[in-house]
Amino acid sequence: MSAHRRLHNPAYLQLHITGNGHVQDCSGHGNVCTGSNVAYAAGAYGHDVGSFNGSSAYVATTDATALGPSALTVMAHVRFTASIAATGFKCIGSRWNGVTSRGWILYGSSSKMNLYVNNGATAIASATSFDDQAWHHVAATISGTSANLYVDGANQASVTLAAAYLDATIQVVTGARNNNTANGITDYAPASIGHFRLYNAVLTQDEVIAAMMLDKR
Repeated sequence: MSAHRRLHNPAYLQLHITGNGHVQDCSGHGNVCTGSNVAYAAGAYGHDVGSFNGSSAYVATTDATALGPSALTVMAHVRFTASIAATGFKCIGSRWNGVTSRGWILYGSSSKMNLYVNNGATAIASATSFDDQAWHHVAATISGTSANLYVDGANQASVTLAAAYLDATIQVVTGARNNNTANGITDYAPASIGHFRLYNAVLTQDEVIAAMMLDKR
């Protein structure tokens, strides 16, 4: 099966939030997505994307089992609209349970793109700084004890996790994370985010690049 065919195949693509004037799922699965304080702005390739204010804006799905596969790829086009030089989470997307400390967080911090898995059992940082308020395609793959982080199609890190990945059994959130504690939704991102996708398979680097290029059409 070609890379492009798998990218569109609903057997693999479980969630797709384009941000093009709405926050609905375009994967074909009909996942219910709810936006809070999300605006829309021009994206990198001629269509609108979600604009997140860094203080109260996010998109959250319902807690669907299909959105918590044991092997996954998550990706999005993102442009941080403020510096990510400071430490802490500026979340591009997440499926994180703060009570069980399970799941994943894709975020900007310390001038880099990062992936956080299983209560920090492994925190993965890009090799390169991306604190430039420019558009970037960020993707991560997780399966068992393996994880990869890609930025603009380049593999920034390939690591062995300290412990096997465990699903959070909670909603997927774009532009923030649900800490599932008294803090609730937190760690908002000041960013424009488009084509947020979640797959139930580990995509190859060629497929990650194909997805990035596909959105340029």
